[in-house]
Amino acid sequence: TDWWKPSEKCSAALNEAREAIGDFEEPGTYWNVYNIYDTCSDMPHESRAQRAKLGQPEQGASWFCGGLRTTQIYMNHPMVRRAMGATERSEWRFEQEDLVWKCDNDDEVARRDNYTSRTCNISDFRPMIKEVAAQVPFLVYSGDVDAQLPHTASEWWTSHLGFRQVKKWHPWQSAGSYVGGYTTVYEHGFTFATVKGAGHMVPQYRPLAALELVKSFVSTGAAPAAEFQGRGGLRGHKGWGVSSKAG
Repeated sequence: TDWWKPSEKCSAALNEAREAIGDFEEPGTYWNVYNIYDTCSDMPHESRAQRAKLGQPEQGASWFCGGLRTTQIYMNHPMVRRAMGATERSEWRFEQEDLVWKCDNDDEVARRDNYTSRTCNISDFRPMIKEVAAQVPFLVYSGDVDAQLPHTASEWWTSHLGFRQVKKWHPWQSAGSYVGGYTTVYEHGFTFATVKGAGHMVPQYRPLAALELVKSFVSTGAAPAAEFQGRGGLRGHKGWGVSSKAG
């Protein structure tokens, strides 16, 4: 069964849950589907005109709102642009007005056509990912408070890709002594990791943890190592953890 192509019964259950939670696109009733604990209204699907009404940055649950604007300023910084090889004439903007969504995976017409129609052809990239991950270390990470692409779904497909598990679910370390999230390691260096407290845009919500995770994996092929000490503490390791080649 193609689990990523929900049945009519599954879609009905999802729609019922969506109605019970609230419309995440309707101001005054929405919740942030990209971060279930977020109370900010600067969500990426909002238009520029809608975000312009926000005025001064709001205070979120555990951070200041306005992350989208901050990200745009950072991405257009001359030093960042040079590092990315961006042309001087280009400008990075967090806008979605130019995107046209043809369908989604609970579209009734798409379901009828088994997601193979010209306007709604949803592809399964897992075979391609498996082929690449068998040759170079591959990291899949998810924020654990994202409801748009829940980490449980990422954990499911990564565990069913066919790779042998070499290290079971365990914490990885952030900021020297904190649990940054949890990770499972498979053969060939294929790794799944969560980032605690992060939403869909992981670096926006947990920038330090995201940087540590990716930097460690690129350098060593593994998430920052951590081990329990006693009943509840973490003892950190100097360096980046277990060394291996990374592609």
